This record gives sequence, C-alpha cells and structure tokens, in this order.
Amino acid sequence: MLYHIEKPGPYQEELVEALKFCIALSHKRKTGEVLLALTGKSQLSTSLIQGALGLGATKKLKKDNRVDMSGLSIVLWTKRVAATGFSGPALVPHVAPDLAEMVAQVPGVTDVVFVPWRQEELEVYLSQNESTPLRKKAA
Repeated sequence: MLYHIEKPGPYQEELVEALKFCIALSHKRKTGEVLLALTGKSQLSTSLIQGALGLGATKKLKKDNRVDMSGLSIVLWTKRVAATGFSGPALVPHVAPDLAEMVAQVPGVTDVVFVPWRQEELEVYLSQNESTPLRKKAA
C-alpha cells in the first residue's frame, strides 16, 4: 500500500510519525526491516534524519547501509545503494516523487510511506498514486 504525510516540509514530528508507522507495518507484516530510501547518503547528515534515527544509527547507516535497532533492521537504499534481500515497508522522506515511484518497484517493498518536502511534490505524488494519508493536515 501507499501512504503519505499531508503536511509537507521540514517537520521532525511528521518524519518521526512516518518512521513509527513504518516500524508498526514491519511488525504487522513480520518482516523485521524498514527500508530508508534517500536521494543519497549525504541526506543522513541532515538534522531531520539524525533527529529521527539518532546520530549513532545514521553513522552506522552511512558506513554499513544497515543498522539493527531493538530487533528491527533499518536498511539504506539510494539510487547507488541497492537493498538486496529486503522485505518490508519503505520510508521515503524528502525526495522527489519519481524516486518514490522507483522505491515502490524495489523487490521486497511491501508499502511506501512518502514524506514530502514541498506542497508541489505532494500534489505530483497524489496525482500519480492512490495513497492513504497517515493523518489529516493541521489547520
């Protein structure tokens, strides 16, 4: 299934909500993995990603493309870093909608949770996909 956050932008709360949702999906589907799909490894250095995952986890992802946290593996995916043998939901934060489309085609991806950066990206994503909002936009 496809899901999205309705409030685009650099908001830690929305990114954490999407991550928790992916973790819950992973538990529900009994996969034990969440794919973190980014434009590139440099995105791991942003305060938003580090704030959601923690500095230690982002450093380990940058080095090994995978980090194990409390019985769950977070696996990094970029255009240059493949995630072979992966199974589970994908968190797709702050990337272009076409990259989210690519992630949906990655073998083993069960769900995609898109976290848009700009309103225009959300509009493009929704025009191309039937996606369920995680929650309604704040007034």
